[in-house]
Amino acid sequence: MLTAAGTHTIDFSAAAMRGAQQNPMVSVIIDGGAHDDVEHGSGFAHLREHWALASLRRMYGDRLVMCSAKTLQYQTELLLFVDSSAATPLDTIDWWQWTEGDLAHEVSVIDEEIVSAESEAVGCAFDRELPRRLGVYGPGTDWGYGHRALLHEWTVDSLAAAVQQTWGPRPTMFSTSTPEVVRWPRTANEAAHRDGTSGLETVATAAAGGHCPGPDTGRIAFCGWLFRYDEWHRAAELDDLATLMRLVVHDRPVAGLGPSRWEIRVSQFGERHVTRGADYLGVGISPDRELPAEEYRRLARRPLEQALSLLLNEIRAVRPGLMSALDRHRLFRCARLNQALPQRAIARNRAKVHDDVAHPDLRTTGRTESENLVLARSLAVLVEQMLATDPEVVPVGVRPR
Repeated sequence: MLTAAGTHTIDFSAAAMRGAQQNPMVSVIIDGGAHDDVEHGSGFAHLREHWALASLRRMYGDRLVMCSAKTLQYQTELLLFVDSSAATPLDTIDWWQWTEGDLAHEVSVIDEEIVSAESEAVGCAFDRELPRRLGVYGPGTDWGYGHRALLHEWTVDSLAAAVQQTWGPRPTMFSTSTPEVVRWPRTANEAAHRDGTSGLETVATAAAGGHCPGPDTGRIAFCGWLFRYDEWHRAAELDDLATLMRLVVHDRPVAGLGPSRWEIRVSQFGERHVTRGADYLGVGISPDRELPAEEYRRLARRPLEQALSLLLNEIRAVRPGLMSALDRHRLFRCARLNQALPQRAIARNRAKVHDDVAHPDLRTTGRTESENLVLARSLAVLVEQMLATDPEVVPVGVRPR
């Protein structure tokens, strides 16, 4: 990254060994996120995030090698790479006194981010339309980036006043530095829970059963199911289900899907473990022609039906093959997280936020055959719930680029 002293490159593979000496990393989670837009206006939380990063750059100066941030629904995450011994625990922000020119520059940066996010139609369906319908950000807000026109209405004084009402100079922070992350204890595999129905359930959305404003047909669509859970390990099962559905769609012939492009993912803007027990699984579908909403709903059910058939076969035959394949995918994801210190630092902080030291993303041991069977039963129950619950369907037209 370019600093006043020249170009500086971080060797992430060696960060664990030399982090405390050269490039300490600080992950900070601050209480307060996109839900603040409801009271203060669309885009406020995103603009506040940019102001916080600009203030941290001023605070650390040349010692700050790299920084990034992410605004979630209830929290904001900051990731700082700092030279020498500057990575002391952060408990206050010395807000930089912006000029109107500074504010105009940051608004233009956000405007470019919005253009980039809107450039891919399926991604726009995921990140903009469905969260708004599901009320992820609440009434009066416009997805995580902000509304392009409304962002230009902010002034330095109005922004400073809103920040003082939300974060203030000493917001509630949870911070983790590199040495602490390197010493993260590897936990043993959690005991399998025999109750396969209590911790994770599908929730019908208000919009799923009625008519939503918007197009009745679309060139692409996003179908989503909302979930509630009370235990972290149950939320992790959504990842296994998403992996299974990807395998079904891409590696197995499923009748009725047609020549469509599919995208299946869990959560929104990485909000897993910080949205207070809520999550959703989305299926993005891009067929070769425009389809009505009901047809998209039918298509979204096909990989679920195929997944349920495979799970029931697995349970009846007591065959671990399918679940073992899912476990290999899970282990691969865990290995990637364990090798990437930024993700591990954020995971550490999220665990601190929820006072949960056994964070599921850092599990590294494989499942036993009995655990695989319990998971198959649990996923089968979950898929049956999803099939019995109409998903929210958001058709989205493709605008010319």
